[in-house]
This record gives sequence, structure tokens and C-alpha cells, in this order.
Amino acid sequence: MNVLEIGPDSNETVLFIHGFGGDLSTWMFNQGAIAEQFRTIAVDLPGHGASTPVTGGT
Repeated sequence: MNVLEIGPDSNETVLFIHGFGGDLSTWMFNQGAIAEQFRTIAVDLPGHGASTPVTGGT
């Protein structure tokens, strides 16, 4: 899974999860501003952006 983590080490973390058809770049204008005070993590859900699709079973 592809993630972008920025911001200081903090006890509080903001997690950005995009909607259908998006990727972590959806948050490019928000994540930087929030990362000034909080640890932030934006994810590419499986099959989106730079994350590979989920294949096979468990």
C-alpha cells in the first residue's frame, strides 16, 4: 500500500482516505497545512494511485 506521511511526531494523527476514483493526491492542498501541527498519513487504497490491486484470496 502506498502512503505519504508528513508532519512532526505527534500523539495525534490525521488519516486521509480518498473516495472512489481518487488517490492520495486528492489531499495535496490539505495535507501540508494540517501537517504543520499534526502527523498526517494519506493512503492510496488498493488498486488506486501507486497501490497495487488486491488479488487472490487469503
